[in-house]
Amino acid sequence: MSDSEQMRFDGQVAVVTGGGGGIGGAHARLLASRGARVLVNDLEVAPDGSDASAGPSASWAPALAEGEEGAKVATVDAPPAPATSATAVVEEIEAAGGTALVDNHDTLTEAPEMIQAAVDAWGRVDIVIANAGIVRMGPFGELTMEDFDISADVSYKGSVRLADAAWPHLAKTQGRVLLTSSQASFGVRHLSAYVSSKAAIVGVARALAMDGEAHGIRVNAIMPFAASRFGLSVPGLSDFVAEHYQPEHVAKASLWLLHESTAATGMTFNVGGGFAARIAFGVGWGWADKHATPEDYQRNADRITSFDGGVMFPEDGGDALNFQSDRAIGWHLDGETLH
Repeated sequence: MSDSEQMRFDGQVAVVTGGGGGIGGAHARLLASRGARVLVNDLEVAPDGSDASAGPSASWAPALAEGEEGAKVATVDAPPAPATSATAVVEEIEAAGGTALVDNHDTLTEAPEMIQAAVDAWGRVDIVIANAGIVRMGPFGELTMEDFDISADVSYKGSVRLADAAWPHLAKTQGRVLLTSSQASFGVRHLSAYVSSKAAIVGVARALAMDGEAHGIRVNAIMPFAASRFGLSVPGLSDFVAEHYQPEHVAKASLWLLHESTAATGMTFNVGGGFAARIAFGVGWGWADKHATPEDYQRNADRITSFDGGVMFPEDGGDALNFQSDRAIGWHLDGETLH
């Protein structure tokens, strides 16, 4: 494919959090190679948000089930998390002829300052990639609420605050937001904060996309898997991940979503290893009887919990309520009122 046929980002400005390595670094490098000017943000901390120079933290210990109970945290051998460096990524971009800037603002507490740094440097913001996140692990009930909050806040609130700070600038450029969810949203033992915050990203991507429609802002999310700090720390899989799941695979799918020619918005995609597919959020066919007793629900539990009867995939809350109304009382509500 010639340069004229490539998806280009000439003249655009992108902000990438967690851009000092792994998936974020791949995003930054590929955007810059396609003409974007990139603010590479990274606090350069350990995967759990602690000082990277202090050595491994107990809260960053991969958890494995033991026996059928699965209640213990197993001691496993995992490679050390690779260091991140926004400076190294920027130097690499510049050496290749691109334009980039190092930024060390905290996504959670300094998102406006981060966005302003990009505006001060280049006068606009077209793309925001909320990639930063930290992980605090441990069984719920043993994981402290401090650890829960900091993990959930960076992954969820940090993403929302970044989008909020960029929103007025994105409205001017009809820009794009890419949020980072995770396949962990489907459930992983001992990762309650990470799982819940990454699942919330799926919902906020849909909500922001609907609110952004009036301004021409498109918002999507990805559930990436790659040889990132987290991906390389999966016990027993590090060699396999390093060989088959390069961060560049994720970046290439992301650039498709970020390009002005792509119409998708409000969607979440599973990406990694050259694979991409839309994530569905559906409602089973279920069972309905407006005169049902608790015992009736018990007798029909198999039909209620099964997807065998089919699945409906609402595009928004109005679709979901209309489907429920159809099944419950055989009456379809006014879609214009609900959408």
